[in-house]
Amino acid sequence: MTDVLVVAEIDGGKVKKTTLSAITMAKQAGSSFSILAIGGPGTKAAAGELTGYGAAKVFVCEDASLANYVAEQFAPTVAEVGKNFGLVCATASTYGKDLIPRVAAKLDASYAGDCAGVKQEGGKIVYKRPMFAGNAFGYASLSTPIQTATARQSEFEAAAASGGSSPLEDVAKVAPGAAASRVEFVSLDAVKSDRPELTDASV
Repeated sequence: MTDVLVVAEIDGGKVKKTTLSAITMAKQAGSSFSILAIGGPGTKAAAGELTGYGAAKVFVCEDASLANYVAEQFAPTVAEVGKNFGLVCATASTYGKDLIPRVAAKLDASYAGDCAGVKQEGGKIVYKRPMFAGNAFGYASLSTPIQTATARQSEFEAAAASGGSSPLEDVAKVAPGAAASRVEFVSLDAVKSDRPELTDASV
């Protein structure tokens, strides 16, 4: 069985609801799972929200330089934590689709994107993925020692808190390489609305 690392999506010091779909994927794919919360100030407080979902451990990387998401800044730390797991996953949001392929490259890992289902079969993880514009599904297993994947939020129910309290463990930020360090956050032009984002709305 596979140990899974879920990369939580933190925005404004709060855990985004999208993360709960990735937790469901992790529970279906592996024997145990842990969660990584990474971001700027407020991340450790947000990580406290994740301790009740049955994770073996909740890793926390809080650093002022990570206050604004830049994939090149986040990926080295995620890869460093993820190297000890068989599967690193996140939800197939803009965040997950941007970050996880970069993590895969750093770990020399295979990648299954936009998964609609996952199961254990013959000691391997089998990923269900859409094909032909969603008109068919294909099933794939990956052969690398470490695998990465993203989960379609619409296909995995939001995980429910299961009680208990997972231990928190602080991890240090891993500095990006020389080339990646030249990428910096400039600004974010966010569209403000009184309505919640569709991915976080109650249904």
